[in-house]
Amino acid sequence: MPVVNTGRTRLVMLAGLVCAISAGVVGIAAWRMTHRHVPAPLGLVPCKVSIDDPASGVAAVRLDLDEGALRYRDRLILIFADVQGSDRMVRSFDAQVDGKPVVPVAREMDAGAGAGPGGVSHSRVLVYGVPIPPRARSLTVAYTIDPTFFPPGTDRGDPADARSRLAADLGVVRSTSLLPRIDTPTGEAAFGVEFQLPRGWVAVTPWRSEDGRVVAPAGAGAPVEYLALGPFETRTLAIGSTSVQIATPALVAVGDFPVESIITREMELLAAPFKRPGPFLATVVPASFMHGGAAGDHSIVQSPAPVVLAHEVFHWWNDATLTAPDAGWFREGLTEYYGIRVARETGSWTTDQETACFADLDAEARRLEAAGPRSLREASLDTTATRLVYAKGALFWMLVDRRLRESGHYLEDAVRRVVTSPRTGLTTAELRTLFSSVYAGAVDEEFDRYVTGANRLPDLSLPPASGRSGCSRN
Repeated sequence: MPVVNTGRTRLVMLAGLVCAISAGVVGIAAWRMTHRHVPAPLGLVPCKVSIDDPASGVAAVRLDLDEGALRYRDRLILIFADVQGSDRMVRSFDAQVDGKPVVPVAREMDAGAGAGPGGVSHSRVLVYGVPIPPRARSLTVAYTIDPTFFPPGTDRGDPADARSRLAADLGVVRSTSLLPRIDTPTGEAAFGVEFQLPRGWVAVTPWRSEDGRVVAPAGAGAPVEYLALGPFETRTLAIGSTSVQIATPALVAVGDFPVESIITREMELLAAPFKRPGPFLATVVPASFMHGGAAGDHSIVQSPAPVVLAHEVFHWWNDATLTAPDAGWFREGLTEYYGIRVARETGSWTTDQETACFADLDAEARRLEAAGPRSLREASLDTTATRLVYAKGALFWMLVDRRLRESGHYLEDAVRRVVTSPRTGLTTAELRTLFSSVYAGAVDEEFDRYVTGANRLPDLSLPPASGRSGCSRN
């Protein structure tokens, strides 16, 4: 995992993009059908990311393709997957072939169900088509971009709710908010990235390096990763065969992080290493920079709270590709529950802190259902109900865990079967069937009442909420 040391043509929106693209909603699949490519080797595309003034929140990116990469190509298709993350994502976009300007064609498109990279479902993406004339020897694409990304249901007025952004003192950037995806016949492509950053800044990524450049996957299906940009210090932990690099801002107190004990405990619970080979990157930032955290295939970023770290690490098993959109109660609710439990089981939290956290989540869930109860499946499909999925979802799993223990069973028996499975897109119905099979129907009632049924959770014998645990949102 490398640490890299560092020393407007306007958007053209054409209604008649290409005659084969009809009016109305046009999807990526339709684009591919009407823009057939002749396979050609692409090679490692040189890419330079420059951040001169991080306080501006904008990065400049340049791509250079040589004659070999252009051979047999009549256009280069670049897909910006996080266009909905920021209202002003791509600020400028210019392209030159052999030093002469060419006019790119750009359009916002329907990505299609499940089309988002890394299992993240984006309903709209921004696609650029750069024409390449015959016998072209070089192509340069240069753009400026605001990599700010707010997940659905978050407050865009609070910068710390963003999961990707540049600030004056440091930045955390989603790969899909900074770099485009290249649409190729094989689905494979890669950038060789060189970072040009302010003095004292470094780039910490979960990717390997080659000839002094970071090799970033750039194919249409490349996963989301989180990159640390700024005055970061790093250390590496070896846990069994797993390597995890920890990045923390230099000279900023973020507390001691029990990374090793949290990872070890979760591996014990699931009786398995991470579902993908390493290395991995965990970035810790001040609470003022980010609320909560986020996870990629090989990277996580979070505020300095052990419970958040435990939550995000658990996503290296319970990731976005594992479940269908209607199973957010499993993806996030279960992960929230284990984050809280593991924080206590590793000694990072006391039992009183764990109880206070659940009490605050209980108060939040009941407040969110004041107008009427909702099923966890329904809430999972509603981007405005994200907090209910977390709060009620975690409490649902606490209830299920209690009921199983009363009957001599353990929640991990079924959980490990799911999160270590190679399957993807598991639906609520499929998960209910699996849990019913493992526990001979012991928790069918709970699934039917709260996951598929719209009912409030029963009294969980929790103390009054304090509102000070940091687990809930006011």
